Amino acid sequence: MSRGGKREGAGRKRGAPNKATQERQAKVAATGATPLEVMIRKMRFHLAIADREMAKGEAADTEKVIAALDKAEAYVGKRKRANTGY
Repeated sequence: MSRGGKREGAGRKRGAPNKATQERQAKVAATGATPLEVMIRKMRFHLAIADREMAKGEAADTEKVIAALDKAEAYVGKRKRANTGY
């Protein structure tokens, strides 16, 4: 006769869902979207917004750099003309 303690093969197998888990999974499957899918959809939406905002900022920075380069080229051109006497 067994006297308690751990026995090989006793109890629920690892990873086997209980009735509550099976019912919850069935409800989620019936609604169509799992919580993970909802989180991924929201994450991608917010990343798209962040990408658009970053692109707007980069475009503004690029315009500033181009304007500064144009100004620098004009300044260098004036200096060259002044040094050559033309």
